[in-house]
Order: sequence, then structure tokens, then C-alpha cells
Amino acid sequence: STQSQGYALANHIIVITDKQTYEPGEIVNITIKNVGTQPIHFSGIDSDIKITNQETGKSIVPSPMLLTSLIPSGASKIVVWNQQDYIGQQVDSGNYTAMVSIGQLAGNTTFAISPK
Repeated sequence: STQSQGYALANHIIVITDKQTYEPGEIVNITIKNVGTQPIHFSGIDSDIKITNQETGKSIVPSPMLLTSLIPSGASKIVVWNQQDYIGQQVDSGNYTAMVSIGQLAGNTTFAISPK
């Protein structure tokens, strides 16, 4: 329908990292950019960020998780990840996907962590 197409254009996100390849322990900056015409409401209820190792399928939710926030049209939000898992250990080297979902919107990007 035309209405849902308009909604899709009004709300759109792009997910990028500041680099393609990181050294172990290096900070990964994941940028969520609102390229739509409407502000996007990021909340713990319907929004999610997940970093998944493409080889092992293991996923990590970067901590601290984003608090509720509004991302205005044209603005960005940066999520910082220290490459640590839930128990504070350095994750394995390999290829990763960072997936962001905000309600019906979703975006992802890939990056690599070099071997030690």
C-alpha cells in the first residue's frame, strides 16, 4: 500500500562501524543513523542490538544497552563495544555482524576482529 511505503521512507536506519577490521581489545563504534524523515524512538522494549560471530553463531548484547532515547531525523547514536562477552572475556577473532532493530526497522553491518 502507498501508506506503508510512505512509512518505510519516513523511518529508515543505517548501521555502520568506524572500521572494517579491529585489533583484539580495540573499541568498536557502532553507529545507528536515522536516514528517515521521522524521529525514531529507541527503547529497551522494542529495540535490540546484537553482535554475532558469523562462524560460531554466538551473540553478544553490548553493555550497557542503550537507554531509551530519541534519534531525530538525520541524527546518529553511537554504541560502543569493548569486544568483551557477558563475563568480560575478549571474544574470538573472526567475522561479526552487528544487528540493530528498532520496532519494525532493522539494519546491520559486518566487521572483523583480527587474530591475536
